[in-house]
Amino acid sequence: KGFALKIRIVREINGMPMPTLATNGKEVLVNPEFIKLLTTDEKVFVFLHELLHVILGHTLRRDWRDPQKWNVACDHEVNNLLVDNGYIMPEGPWICDRKFQNWHVEKIYAELYGTRAQEEQKKEQQGDEASGDKAETGDGEPKADVPLTFPGAGARHFLGSIPEVNDLC
Repeated sequence: KGFALKIRIVREINGMPMPTLATNGKEVLVNPEFIKLLTTDEKVFVFLHELLHVILGHTLRRDWRDPQKWNVACDHEVNNLLVDNGYIMPEGPWICDRKFQNWHVEKIYAELYGTRAQEEQKKEQQGDEASGDKAETGDGEPKADVPLTFPGAGARHFLGSIPEVNDLC
């Protein structure tokens, strides 16, 4: 027994581009073209970022929470830890609100998006609205066309729309 983390070189996942790095808790997926663009310090930061998602068990702790919102909260936790320890965050759309310094991810999520009870209450209210006289705007199912974005490509990596990597951070 022991701990092993697989690093896999990929350019796409299920036909969708994978332009930077991601993790599913068992492996780190790396696009080599992205890595070539980084300085040594930036490479250290992005690899440590993904490794901290694994070490902190982010894919295992999500529970009932929305995967994309959970990823945002996780990124605040991870990036604050790295900055606190002297690592320099790369330029770009990295998420690191210093307000969340020394906060654990569950607390960050609750601050940003609410608690489970608040989420359930919100769903109940939305259900009441949908059953009223208001016109339905859709079939009630969550959107499956969530944009796939990564650091250096507009926003942190949201992979909830790809079934095989639904739990990637």
